[in-house]
Amino acid sequence: MSTLLQIGLRQATVSNSPVGDAALNPFSDIQYLFDVLGSAKNTAFDEDDVVLTQTVQESVWQLAKDFLTIYANWIKVHYDILIETPNISVLPNGSVDILWYNKKGKMLINVDDASDRKVHYYSDFHNKKNPIKGNVDLDSEIEESLAFRLKKLNENG
Repeated sequence: MSTLLQIGLRQATVSNSPVGDAALNPFSDIQYLFDVLGSAKNTAFDEDDVVLTQTVQESVWQLAKDFLTIYANWIKVHYDILIETPNISVLPNGSVDILWYNKKGKMLINVDDASDRKVHYYSDFHNKKNPIKGNVDLDSEIEESLAFRLKKLNENG
């Protein structure tokens, strides 16, 4: 990865701009990802759900935004592909799932409130072919096998 891209992505991960704020987001071509994240963040639970659910910490939302920023931009720069909008779910334990599921396969990213800035991932092609799973540290280099898998799930054809 080029030094300039690393600097740009690193600045994006520490940006104080709120989720969904296009005016402050230098990566406007992936604004749709921030919009879906913002929608999930603003989803209200009914009273019964609140009792059973931990609140998602702001650090979890920021980590989810950082993951989307880093990986979506890397895929855009290297393959000229905009990834599909994922499904985003809030889990009862206060973590967030980011899921891509299509005819090719699935990728699940789980973001929790761990202070180590790692996200957990699982992906396979249908029928559990070629599964991959693990953790990725967002303060380290791009996990190219993860980025390539996300790219593969988002290719046309």
